[in-house]
Amino acid sequence: MATPASDLRLPAFQTERSDSDPKGRWVDGTPEYSFYICGLRKLFPGAVFIHLLRDVKSVVRSMLKFKQTGGPALVENEQQAYDYWLRTVRACFKAERAYGSRVVYRMLYCDLVGDSARTLRLLLDFLQEPYEPACLEPLQHRINSSNVPPDFTPVDPQTGQEVEARQLEAELMNDRTPVPPSGAIAAELEAEFEKRVHHNQNVNKYHRRALRKIAALEKQLEQLRCESPGRLKPWQRWMHRRQHLCKSVRSERISPQE
Repeated sequence: MATPASDLRLPAFQTERSDSDPKGRWVDGTPEYSFYICGLRKLFPGAVFIHLLRDVKSVVRSMLKFKQTGGPALVENEQQAYDYWLRTVRACFKAERAYGSRVVYRMLYCDLVGDSARTLRLLLDFLQEPYEPACLEPLQHRINSSNVPPDFTPVDPQTGQEVEARQLEAELMNDRTPVPPSGAIAAELEAEFEKRVHHNQNVNKYHRRALRKIAALEKQLEQLRCESPGRLKPWQRWMHRRQHLCKSVRSERISPQE
């Protein structure tokens, strides 16, 4: 039987354990893991994932106000906040459909706040771990809060992304039916993972190749200017091609999920 941390006068979150009391699980969390569940399963085949789903309106308001707490700016505007929520939630839902509800567990934030004991009991049943009242102690203290005032309302007009987000939110919050694994969707995630690995392995080669192309074009441009200084149309065509190449290099090297 676990002893509550308060009885032992220990902090609620223990970062170190003795040899006689080893850790039974490693728990780590960040929204960015949403994009890498396939790869994480390769590193940790026995891992399970908890998708803590919060309503999109609260997430958008929190992300917009986070900088005012002294933290970094998470997004520049409301559009980016909706886009980030959509990408992370879609990624988690796709992983849930790929591996099933026995691997990816969807837990609603409103349930965790509104009925903490019951929600944690269900979660621990999923993890096959015993429930203890001490599990509720960390929920007494909020961390990483944006301290959003109740009357704060984003000023951007309604966007298509907001409509999509609210539709997806309603679907996931209202349908709690367990999801069976899908080999076809798992294969899609595997293909996406392999594509990302291939890109990361070769991105420097692609960059060097693009730089060589740009250097060759610049040399040809200089020759064209010397040979036909009055011909502007070829020069304009070469400039347009160069700008297109430079843009391609930037977009290839900077990708939000790679």
